[in-house]
Amino acid sequence: MASIYYAPLKVVKKTGLWMPVVALTIALICAGVSGMKARNAAQLEQFGVTTTGVVTNRERRESTDSEGRRQVRYYVSYRFVGAGQTISRRVRVNLRYYNSVSVNQPIPIRYHPQRPRLHEYDIGSNRRDATMMAGFSGLGGAATLGLVIWVFLKSGPLFRALKLGEVRQATVLEHIAKGRRRNSGRRKGRLRWRDDQGAVGVSGTVPMLDVVSHPVGSRIRVVIDPRTGRGYWEEELAGGDDGMVNPFSN
Repeated sequence: MASIYYAPLKVVKKTGLWMPVVALTIALICAGVSGMKARNAAQLEQFGVTTTGVVTNRERRESTDSEGRRQVRYYVSYRFVGAGQTISRRVRVNLRYYNSVSVNQPIPIRYHPQRPRLHEYDIGSNRRDATMMAGFSGLGGAATLGLVIWVFLKSGPLFRALKLGEVRQATVLEHIAKGRRRNSGRRKGRLRWRDDQGAVGVSGTVPMLDVVSHPVGSRIRVVIDPRTGRGYWEEELAGGDDGMVNPFSN
């Protein structure tokens, strides 16, 4: 049983265990939005009353993000009277809808007679949104399943090494530098080693500072997956035993 220490968060990041969780979260959020939109659509389709509103304003706003890319947002304001109440809204719309209306133009509004704030300025939009979000939810579910399979195949050797693998001493043979990252300027690289049984291995990508802190010829510890023979550098997983754990060691 491997007696190697590691940081669980580093293992989660290295194996991509967070990816199916994110995909599943997105799928559930989309499913929730789809359900809400479908419920609103059903209410408006069954009880909705159609009236005429008026466009009171149109806005086009431009901005630039941190990378210099231009973003354009479109807004439409409108007003209508429903169930004795005057309802005014300002909504963000797509370019198609923005170009289809003008200030003071009458527009059809469908609203719930008992809850006029539940309404559609683009009639049928709740049903269309519900269908679209249901599609996204389905894609998210399929992505979750695919990622679970991918992570299982990718992480299997590492978890097997941590649970059943042999810890070996190894000698650093080479530093492999990667190109400088464009955004951060931080360089990364890998270590190549030969363990005491003659097997050669390469680490995953780590900050170049971690690489150069282990000169060629220095000694490191690696853990070997007994099935594939793949080795994992201890510091790549943990960087020492202070605060690190090995739940497989008990």
